[in-house]
Amino acid sequence: MKKLMALALALVMVLSLAACGQKENPDANQPQVGEESTPEKIAFALSTCAAADTPLDAGCQKWAELLNQTGLFDVTVYNNSQLGNVVDVLDRLIDGDVIAEAVSASDIADPLNIPDLKATMAPFLFDSIDDINTLTQSDWFAALADQAASQGVKIVAANLINGERYFITKKPVAEPADMKGMKIRVPNNTNYINTFTAFGCAPTPMAATEIYTSLQTSVVDGLEHPLPDCLANGYYEIAKYISNQDYLKEMNMFAVSKTLWDQCTEEQQKALVDCAYQATAYEQEYYLSAKETAINALKDAGVEFYDIDVEAYRQAAEEYWNISTEFTPGLRDTLYGILSK
Repeated sequence: MKKLMALALALVMVLSLAACGQKENPDANQPQVGEESTPEKIAFALSTCAAADTPLDAGCQKWAELLNQTGLFDVTVYNNSQLGNVVDVLDRLIDGDVIAEAVSASDIADPLNIPDLKATMAPFLFDSIDDINTLTQSDWFAALADQAASQGVKIVAANLINGERYFITKKPVAEPADMKGMKIRVPNNTNYINTFTAFGCAPTPMAATEIYTSLQTSVVDGLEHPLPDCLANGYYEIAKYISNQDYLKEMNMFAVSKTLWDQCTEEQQKALVDCAYQATAYEQEYYLSAKETAINALKDAGVEFYDIDVEAYRQAAEEYWNISTEFTPGLRDTLYGILSK
C-alpha cells in the first residue's frame, strides 16, 4: 500500500512539473511579446527596356542582387523590354501591379500629368552627372515625387544614369540646320518631341525595339541614344556618324507601384531605398567605364565621330522652353537656381 501511494505521489509531481514547463516555455513558433516576426518575402519583377550588360541593365541587376541578399525580396530582372515597352509596363505599374521599372523622368511625366518632371531632361540642362544627384536630392524634386506617389507610382531612387545621349545619324548633323527635314527617332513622350522640334527636324516617336529595322528601311534617318546602348544594339552598323558632344544627360529612376510599396514592412521599405541608392552609385561608375569602352569599340567599327556647334544647338534649344507651355512659370530659373547652389 505504501509503495502504491508513493508511486501515485511521484506521478502527480511529474505531471505538475510538466504543466509548469509548458507555461514557462510557450510554443517556439509563436512570437514572444514585443518580438517582431520575420516579414514575408515579397516577389516582384523589375522591368527595363535596356539591353543586357548596358549601364541601365547593370543598375537593375545590382538592385535586384542587393535586395535578394537581404532575404526580404525575390526580385527578377526582365531586360530588353521582355515585359513590354516602357509605356505598357508603366501603365501596369500605375494600375497597381506588384511590379517595378527603371524608367525616365519624362516617361513618367506624361501619364501622371506632372509636366515639370520632364523638365529634368531638358536639353543641355546638366553639365555633369553630379548635377543629377543635386537636383534629385532637392526639396523641389521631393514635392514632385510626392505627387507621383499620390497617383500610384513610388519613386524609390531617381539618380540612375541611362547615359549621355548623342546624335547617331546617317549623315553628320554638325548644326541644327543640318537636321532640317530629317526624321529622328525619339522615345514616345512630349519631352523628346519638343526637344527635336526645337532642333528643327521631324521627331519620330517609336519603341526601342523598332529602331534597328526603322533605320534599315529608312523610316528614320537617325536617332539619339547613349553610346553603350548604340553599341549593344548595333545601330552604328547603319547610322555611322556620331556627335562628339552629348545634348542630354538622361535621368532615370527606380519606380515601384504604390501597391508594392504599401505591402512592404518598414524594414522592407528601408531596404528598397538603401539598396536602390547603392545600386545607382554602382551604375554611375559602371556607365563611365562603359562609355569609354563603347567609344573605342565604335571607332574600331568605322564610326565617324564629329564635332557639333554646341552653341548653335544651345540657342536652338531655347525654343524648347517656349513650346513647353505646360511648365510652371519660372521653372527654368528654379532649376538653374537649384543647380547653382
